[in-house]
Amino acid sequence: MLTLLMSAFQSQPPYARRAEADSPKLEDARVDPKQIESRCQELTHALKGVADNKEFDELRTIIHKPGWTTPAEALLVQGILESMLAQAKHMAGLKHTLLAGARAVATK
Repeated sequence: MLTLLMSAFQSQPPYARRAEADSPKLEDARVDPKQIESRCQELTHALKGVADNKEFDELRTIIHKPGWTTPAEALLVQGILESMLAQAKHMAGLKHTLLAGARAVATK
């Protein structure tokens, strides 16, 4: 019996075992508005840093210099920018979902 349980556990990929071990349990959940408020402020600060225009202004200056990169490097830069844009749009959707969910709970 123990062998059967061990083989089932070992057949799971390590990331699945780690996710189960790290998953918060409902009985351990505590509402801490200060922690949620703190995380919101931390997220806002982090996103403002990402949106800092000074660094994008520098990038816009650099890309206009003759010979600034090879076609392969330009493709890499474009790929990173596309990924960053997609992630920013996804974050906006997550924020909308978060607020919609919080509002729905608040009306109960």
